[in-house]
Amino acid sequence: MRVLSRLVVAVAVAATFASNSFAAKVQTPTALLATVSGPVQFQAKGAGPWAPGAANRPLEAGDVIKTGADASAVISFSDGSKVQISANSTFSVEGLEPKRIGLKFDLGSLEAWVAKLRGRKFTVRTPTTVAAVRGTQFQLQVDALGQTTCNLFDGGLRLSNPMNQTVDVTAGQQ
Repeated sequence: MRVLSRLVVAVAVAATFASNSFAAKVQTPTALLATVSGPVQFQAKGAGPWAPGAANRPLEAGDVIKTGADASAVISFSDGSKVQISANSTFSVEGLEPKRIGLKFDLGSLEAWVAKLRGRKFTVRTPTTVAAVRGTQFQLQVDALGQTTCNLFDGGLRLSNPMNQTVDVTAGQQ
C-alpha cells in the first residue's frame, strides 16, 4: 500500500511539472505599440472612434493602427519580433494565439524582423498576398490599388495569392 501511495504522489508531482512546462511553452503572445512618431491613430477592435496612438499601448486582436504623413510606429511582440510601419500606412492585428500571430496590412510600407520559432506561424496578409514568415527580415509595400511588393533581406517567405498560387522567396529576392 505504501508503494502505491508513493507511486500516486510521484505521478501527481510529474503531472504538475509537465502541465506547468507545457503552459510555459504555449503562452499567448503579446503585442505592444512600442513607439510612435508623428500623427499615429489607434482604433480598438477595428470599430468605434479613432484615438491618438500612444507609445507602450498594449494591442489586441482586431486593433488597427494608422499612420499619417511623416509618421511611423513600431509594434513589438513578446517573442522579440518587431514591425515598423512607415507613413501613410494601415495595419491591424488579426490574431495573437499561442501558435499563430496574424497581421493585416492594407496600405503603405512596413519592415519586419520576425523571430524564428518552431511550431509558430507568423503571417502578414495584404489585399492580394499572404506572406508566411519563416524567421526573417523583410519589407512589404501595398499601393492604393492593393498591389503588394515584397523585398526579402534575410530568411525565407512563402507568398500566396487569392488563387492559392504560392512562391517561396529567399534572401535578396523581390
